[in-house]
Amino acid sequence: MAKKEQDFSRQFGLFSRLKIRSKLISIISIIIVASMAIMISLATLFFKKDNEVRIKESNFTISQVIAAKTESDFTAIVEKLNIMGTTMLQEFKTEQQKSLFTSLFFTNDKDFLFVAICEKGSDDVLSIKQRIANEQHLAENSITASQLERITRDDSHKFVRTFNDEAVVHNISERFSFPIMAVTIPFQRDAGDRVSTIIVSYIRLNKILKSFGKSGITDTFMINSEGDIIAHPDSNLIMSHANIINLPIVDMMLKSRQDNGQTRYKDPAGVYYLGSFKKIGLGGIGIVSSVPESLAMQEVYNIQRRNIIITIIVLNIAILIVYFFSKSLTGPLISLVGATKEIEQGNFKVEIKPTTGDEIGILTDSFVEMGRGLEEREKMKDAFGKFVNKEIAEQVLK
Repeated sequence: MAKKEQDFSRQFGLFSRLKIRSKLISIISIIIVASMAIMISLATLFFKKDNEVRIKESNFTISQVIAAKTESDFTAIVEKLNIMGTTMLQEFKTEQQKSLFTSLFFTNDKDFLFVAICEKGSDDVLSIKQRIANEQHLAENSITASQLERITRDDSHKFVRTFNDEAVVHNISERFSFPIMAVTIPFQRDAGDRVSTIIVSYIRLNKILKSFGKSGITDTFMINSEGDIIAHPDSNLIMSHANIINLPIVDMMLKSRQDNGQTRYKDPAGVYYLGSFKKIGLGGIGIVSSVPESLAMQEVYNIQRRNIIITIIVLNIAILIVYFFSKSLTGPLISLVGATKEIEQGNFKVEIKPTTGDEIGILTDSFVEMGRGLEEREKMKDAFGKFVNKEIAEQVLK
């Protein structure tokens, strides 16, 4: 405790030895910097919180809207697949009728490339009972129906989950030159109401990707229950079959019992994001909208920088004002100090005039009068000294 008091006394002693001008500038600077720093910090904090709420609301709205659109698209896909499957089970009288039906189906919806009715064989490998293919589009892209049949068998371990009465959405774009997804849904059931056959379809993502274009600073993407990216503004992530299951918001979505949520999270690169998600209730699909926090808060940081610049400008102006104002204080005081030294040397007639009407001006007048009084005293002392003893003269003057 004693050491702290000594340190304080030493620091105060150093401050007390500063000139008045330096003291004024130091005090004013501390007051301005402290007040502006508090104001900037509070303004930034409140604005940042408000902006974060608005960004989260915006993300939530975007994910809700796109989820509703995507759910509508997938509902239409499921309905078409059920109609297609039912029609495929019917007996066509001629191959021409079957060809006409196939052509009409793929003409009405060109995104469908391949549809097959499959059943589970040995070792959970799917076997195709019936299938139709968009031969024209496949030929234009150098794809054959046999390739899609082979993919169906190779990816059986993913599709057999559909026999547990759940739809599966799977990204197979890495095997092609354009974005394609596989959608499988339960189809026929046996006497025990167990799924006996499923429909496997391969569909281009052209129509769905229109909803996932980049919107300002917001990225919106679609993932399946395994964390695979199905749709994303960055086509490279789709084509590479990227998996982001370790992304905190994706992990949160897959584990959440609610169909929506929002959070602040950090990606593997250490970048913070503000994100929201919405599940659509088909195949574990979820829609995620996220914004880099640095971009979301860019205007907050811009305002903070502007406030700091304003603080520096105000501080410099204040220092200039205090500097010139202090001259009106220190100038007369310096003159008084000079006059004091003159009196110490015996020159009682000081030639200084007050420059202000404040207390310093009054002090200057009083000092001049004091000098005159001392001068008269010295004259009287000299006069008395000529007639009486010097010691007696001093006693009389006292």
